[in-house]
Amino acid sequence: MYSLEEVNNSLENEKLSDVLYKMERFAKTQGFTEIENWCSLELNGYEGVDFSDDERSAVMKYRYVSVDWKNTLGQEIEWIHPESYILNPPIWMGIEDIEGYLAEGLILINKKVNETARRVYGSEMKAIVSTEQIKSLLERIRKQARRKLHDALPRTATKKITYPAPDFAILVSDTALIGVLSNRWAEANLAFEAGAYLATVILLGSILEGVLLDKVEQNPALANGSPKSPKDKLGKPLAYRDWKLQHLIEVCHDCGWLKKGHKDFSHVVRDYRNFIHPNKERQEGITFDESICKIVWEIVSASLR
Repeated sequence: MYSLEEVNNSLENEKLSDVLYKMERFAKTQGFTEIENWCSLELNGYEGVDFSDDERSAVMKYRYVSVDWKNTLGQEIEWIHPESYILNPPIWMGIEDIEGYLAEGLILINKKVNETARRVYGSEMKAIVSTEQIKSLLERIRKQARRKLHDALPRTATKKITYPAPDFAILVSDTALIGVLSNRWAEANLAFEAGAYLATVILLGSILEGVLLDKVEQNPALANGSPKSPKDKLGKPLAYRDWKLQHLIEVCHDCGWLKKGHKDFSHVVRDYRNFIHPNKERQEGITFDESICKIVWEIVSASLR
């Protein structure tokens, strides 16, 4: 999934086909169906699309290009055609295909034009689209993308980005636990949207703990054999109900189920999760905000992947 910030950065710095791909994925996660469909059409092209007159007119406003008409001898000809849009035709192909003509320009052939040209001039004609015209076209589409995205945002001005849930059916084996974790992920999104940042962090920490505990329970020989597993005074592994999140993180890393970077950051989540205790919040003096929440979302999402 791409964030709004990533899409906005892409709009300013990346080629248009990459912009529209990220924007399409973002729109899908946010429920912006109109933008998602528009991005898909721009990426794949409008050839064969059944337009209404209004839709065709709207697209032609930014998809048309100025061309130089030449006959088969390469001679430029100024002429009048009864359908004016043919003289400055729209380009219907997908964005990635258009980008492929940036270096050398594009030649368009139109059946209606050639029918008229053969009658009037006795010769077929072709439209030459310069590289400058292609650059201008891509910039107009980029501006259209920026406008559509920003016009959609005020309708959900108070809505935070929704983080897509991982496939818990792959991560854990217990059916009941799958439902619990899925519900907690959905609740974490609701809490995040409402600005309940501490509640969000606590829920995410509990989800991470639930997945790691299931991994340990499904692999008892490896988990108990790890030097990182917690032991009693006699050196016997503790029952899993007595393991803390710290132990789960260390053992899962030692057994190769959690990468080192994810292990280190998971300890950050563990520490934040412990703010469920009011006294820790009083002692640390940390105020949870949206930026901290986003960090925890990314850590947990990456660790579960």
